[in-house]
Amino acid sequence: MRHGRTGWLVRDGETLTEVIARALDELADPVRAAEIRRACREWAARFTWESSGRAMTRLLADELARTAGRRGRRR
Repeated sequence: MRHGRTGWLVRDGETLTEVIARALDELADPVRAAEIRRACREWAARFTWESSGRAMTRLLADELARTAGRRGRRR
């Protein structure tokens, strides 16, 4: 997600209500809404099940290796 282009993040000092209100204000403008839709579709097109699966597998393997190493040091 890219703040202000494909969605909105709630930053420190902001409330969810404020961010939702800002997003709805932006989306009320048809031109802005079309820009956001286009950006969201372009962003989503970069992802595939295959690449997501590879990334998740890598993440899990790294975490398992890290926790196995930590368990080995306790013995």
